[in-house]
Amino acid sequence: MGRDGCRDHALERRCGAGRRRVPRASPSRPAALAPPHTTRHWEVAATPIYAYLLLDSGSEPRGGGVRLEARRAITPEYAVQVTGFYSAHRVTSADPSLGQRWSGVWGLTSDAVYLVDRARWVPRVEGGLGLLWLGAAVGKRAAVPALHLGLGLDYAPRPWLALGLVLHYYGHLERPLDLPTYVQLGPRLAARW
Repeated sequence: MGRDGCRDHALERRCGAGRRRVPRASPSRPAALAPPHTTRHWEVAATPIYAYLLLDSGSEPRGGGVRLEARRAITPEYAVQVTGFYSAHRVTSADPSLGQRWSGVWGLTSDAVYLVDRARWVPRVEGGLGLLWLGAAVGKRAAVPALHLGLGLDYAPRPWLALGLVLHYYGHLERPLDLPTYVQLGPRLAARW
């Protein structure tokens, strides 16, 4: 019997007068893992994205790029996140003599994230505000205030690693359903600590 009044057995400890049983870890019976976000407070993620614009002209220039995220957990369910991204799109010019050209889309957002982190699968919802630069695709290079909504599903094979899939929607802050809008889809790789 130990100092705490418990007796050690092969797979458990029996404690107190009521013989409360406390499971012990062993090679054949590992201790249960805590949900990743209860012990991991920071997360950095990279996503190669497939992106497309929905423009007033009815065209939908598609392209590709990269998205980077830095996230800080506040509680096991809530986090704050900062995101930056870039994608390049092939755009048809209004002037036929110019033909097609490349146009870049840049963005920076600050988001609140809700996570349902109860097992290795972690669905989440993101929402926030930011700035979107649509470039030559819309004929101007000014920054546009944007509303961001996102959905994602991660799988955490290890507490420090997550793999997932994400879908993000960006619209004008004052008219989020009016064109132009911007959509991203891609696989996600994240490191946690």
